[in-house]
Amino acid sequence: MVREALLSSVDRKLLTEEALGGYGRPAFGPIPTDTKYFNQNLKQATTSRDLASSALDRAGWKLGDGGWRERKIKTTTVPLELTLSVPQADFLTKTAEFLKKNWEGIGVKVNI
Repeated sequence: MVREALLSSVDRKLLTEEALGGYGRPAFGPIPTDTKYFNQNLKQATTSRDLASSALDRAGWKLGDGGWRERKIKTTTVPLELTLSVPQADFLTKTAEFLKKNWEGIGVKVNI
């Protein structure tokens, strides 16, 4: 549920424009869309922050007082926090910053 929420919060076209300067095409899986092996019948993910937030809510990740999502596990409150490790390549750091901005928009704390 969390992976699906993260996936649906990212506008791939905008990511391609901002992180890659418009070069390239949005990816929807490991197989490029212009090969004969790509399945054209696969349903592509819908980009929606509202759907992403709802999915996280349903999975038990609620917004806490600080604006970050958290979940109570037994007696401990655990934050939904991710760390992205990327090499110092311009397009990769731009991609990481883009993802951070998107995911923090749905209450997921992201460190780079």
